[in-house]
Amino acid sequence: MDDKAKLYCYVDETGLDTKGEIFIVVVIIIEEEREQLEKDLEKLEISSGKGKRKWINTREKEKCAYLKLLQEKKQLQRRIFYSEYINTIEYEKLTALTIKNAIEEYIFQNNIYEYKTTVIIDGLNQKVGERIAVALRNEGIKTRKVKGEKDENSALLRLTDALAGSIREAKEPRSIKTKNCISPLFKENILIEIKPQETT
Repeated sequence: MDDKAKLYCYVDETGLDTKGEIFIVVVIIIEEEREQLEKDLEKLEISSGKGKRKWINTREKEKCAYLKLLQEKKQLQRRIFYSEYINTIEYEKLTALTIKNAIEEYIFQNNIYEYKTTVIIDGLNQKVGERIAVALRNEGIKTRKVKGEKDENSALLRLTDALAGSIREAKEPRSIKTKNCISPLFKENILIEIKPQETT
């Protein structure tokens, strides 16, 4: 009998267009409930009017409706982590670092000792995936596989896209409404920031 916890990490980022000014990585960690959660999130997308659109193509009214509905998803508490990096273009290294830190925080919170994790990254190039897999294993993270997937195929990946986009938008002076809509997710422990440690 395999009593290892099966973790699924969904990952997306934003900030490549800023050429290093800001880089945000979001990691969602799910266990057996992922199929049901995918269905629940799809219903939430329909209810909010957001649908399967990327965050950047979603209207502000639908963005806020989506974020408000997320507040009711208590099963997401302590499962969504993110880190923000400033003035760096080491995207690959920092993506791996954020995944590592998120997994370590999750297994610590849940007293998990034995696990295997599957990492799913939005639009991941295979060679980059191989390098991230090696980086994670070198840090002691027990990975089963690291693979890319398109967000149109997964409501969980679309959620990472939405949260990465909204965290970034909330930092912009003109996005007061987005900031007000996302702030309850921090209070409800649905969104947890992991302060990046110094990297060598």
